[in-house]
Formats: sequence, C-alpha cells, structure tokens
Amino acid sequence: MKKVRGANRFFALTSAICIVLALFSGCGEKEDIFEVNDEVIFIQLLNLEEPDEIKIQSIDAYKYEDYYYYHVKYSFLSSSTNEWKDRDVVHFGMSRLSNSFSLTWKEWGDMEKYRDAYYEAVEKGEHKSFSAEEIQQGVDAFYSSR
Repeated sequence: MKKVRGANRFFALTSAICIVLALFSGCGEKEDIFEVNDEVIFIQLLNLEEPDEIKIQSIDAYKYEDYYYYHVKYSFLSSSTNEWKDRDVVHFGMSRLSNSFSLTWKEWGDMEKYRDAYYEAVEKGEHKSFSAEEIQQGVDAFYSSR
C-alpha cells in the first residue's frame, strides 16, 4: 500500500510540474526545451529516493520530430528486497517528458510504437549526452532544492 501511495504522489507531483511548466512556457523569452527537460528528468528520477539509494550511470537525450527522449541507466536500492536493482529506462514526451518505458520489457503492447520512435530518434535525431559531472550537478541541484 505504501508503494501505491508513493507512486500516486510521484505521478501527482510530476503532473503538477508538467502543468506549471506548460503554463509558463509561453511567457517571456523562448525557453530551451532540452534545458527544461534536463531539470524534469532529475525530478522524475530522484523525487522519491534518498541520495544514497540511487546511482545514475548515464543519461542520453534525443530530440526528433517534436519528441524528446531521455535514456537513463541507473541503479536503486529496493525497499522491498534491500538489494540494488538496475534500470534501463526511456522517459519521453512531446515537448515535456510525460511517459516512460523500460528497454528490458519482454512484452510491449501499445508501447511498441514509442520504443520504435525512440530508436528512430537515436538514429536520426539531435543527441545530447550527459557527462558524469553534469549528472552529479543535476543530482546535487535536486537535493539542495528539496
């Protein structure tokens, strides 16, 4: 039950952030959507984790045909097993990150089209890779603003 409430809070917070960002996106100078999503990806990854419970190994961002994709490899300490687990996830959305999928899924269902679009973005899109220093700066910025 605790996991469900946490997931609901995470979804509500992520949705609220996306709405606020969308409301202010038309104000003032045109913002760089990559930069906005750079901040959002850290919020989505770190929101329910303590600093010593998650380790981000890599982040690669892609833009193609108005979609943004953030491929993230990370490890987290599972609260149920108290063991480290690896994740290989893509967060994506049109202008704003609003959904995600795991590259380790065996069954894709309706998400297969998004996986295929991600692979097309990797092949044809604009690419931005995060260095270890940039990842650490994003982590530090998130936890210092908490």
